[in-house]
Amino acid sequence: MFQLSLLFGLVAACQSPEFTRSDRTPTTESPRTEPTPAPRTTPAEGPTVVSISPEEGWINVAPLANVRITFDQPLDESSVSSAQAVLRDGGERILPVTVMLDRNNTVIVDPDVPLPLDDEITLELSGISSSEGLAAQSVSVGFHTHYGVRVERGWSETSADLRSFDQGLRGPTRIVRFRDPGRDRTWFTDDDLIDYYSESERDDLGRSLGDWFYREPGADGEWMTADDRVDSHWTWEYVGDTVTFHLVRDPGDDGVFGTTDDRPGHSYRRTSVYAPHLVRREMIYSVQPGPDGVWFTGDDHSANAEVTTFTVAGQEDEFTAFDSPGPDRIWLTADDRLSSLRTREHAAPPTEHWQLERSHPGPDGTWRTDDDTIKSFRRHVLDSIDRTVREETCTDPGEDGVWMTADDTIAEVTVFERDADGLLLREGTTRAPGPDGIWATPDDTWFVSRSYTYGAEGHRTQMVTLWDSELNTSVYLAPEAAGPPPAP
Repeated sequence: MFQLSLLFGLVAACQSPEFTRSDRTPTTESPRTEPTPAPRTTPAEGPTVVSISPEEGWINVAPLANVRITFDQPLDESSVSSAQAVLRDGGERILPVTVMLDRNNTVIVDPDVPLPLDDEITLELSGISSSEGLAAQSVSVGFHTHYGVRVERGWSETSADLRSFDQGLRGPTRIVRFRDPGRDRTWFTDDDLIDYYSESERDDLGRSLGDWFYREPGADGEWMTADDRVDSHWTWEYVGDTVTFHLVRDPGDDGVFGTTDDRPGHSYRRTSVYAPHLVRREMIYSVQPGPDGVWFTGDDHSANAEVTTFTVAGQEDEFTAFDSPGPDRIWLTADDRLSSLRTREHAAPPTEHWQLERSHPGPDGTWRTDDDTIKSFRRHVLDSIDRTVREETCTDPGEDGVWMTADDTIAEVTVFERDADGLLLREGTTRAPGPDGIWATPDDTWFVSRSYTYGAEGHRTQMVTLWDSELNTSVYLAPEAAGPPPAP
């Protein structure tokens, strides 16, 4: 197309008066003067609001919705922070939020907790300024959240190729979470409503190179097409046995995820030690680097660390969590402050694996002593080759007041079903026995259940997870789409 346009342009030029054969007298062109660029002017007024979503007076707004305010001028990123937004419910309670700048001129106010159902929500935003330093228009918007309908929540996790779980290294290449089973009220049929989906890129070893999350289907209204809007993405870096992964929710000045100016947020660094089997895993988590600008150092914001050790059979031996790097300000050194501890208890019979989780060191201030505060006791029942077939979690020592005895109060039971080759087919977790009063029988109400399918040579190809609708993990769906109230 470009070549045809160029050809037509040359033909037209040759037919113009300056190039006809009858006129061979060269024309004298007047000196060409370049136009003087207009001086850059500062806008007379500060940024004004172009659009707000949800708009003033909208109803049926979802409890996980964020508020997007778009201005007509670029904004100063340093002026956009959580301090500029006040989000209140109908009882004047202030709700925590995260405030971000998107594409230079859009402020996103993202609630850190679900908004109350069937409630009036008010957002006030002020103190924002333009990139020229002019004060932006203040915003006050109110809307009503929906009253909610309890429904089941389900999601499927599928892989596009059979190698996705090779040697246990590959994870899913696509995860789709459905928020409603649609008109037919049956999960995983064509009319299911999607909440979000993610796609992963992996190398030949099955390691993730990047994960992209999509929460809107784009202008065409169709999910899983090229114009779907990226909500966030994970980046991964591998150095030896250490992997660092960052969650990016701010695409930077260019507004494009996956480019060099992305601004990472929540980040993890995981180191695994093998000898030759996995014996130790270390994890450092950080929300944001501190004044030194370096991730995973002692001045990071909202940081913590974990260490897990394993037995030869691959079972967890000990888990320790730390909430402070200690006086030396270096994570995973001897002076870190321990916040919780889970240990393997060797008093268990050969057919079981016991774990005690401690939440406080007790009056003596020393962990792993008799006065530690016990949070829970977990019993794993093992098969002949030490695989867990049943897991019981107890949160109270029972009438005798002694943990790891027969009268401990069970709070949750998980059962596992495998085929003759040891492949895990199904697992389910229940938090209450059914009418028969016996845990893990068919009449129980299952809190969560998973089923697995496999392809050639035992490669896992799909995992489906369902949550029960009668428990707290249910989601609340709007009876109708968010929007303005109906006309009277």
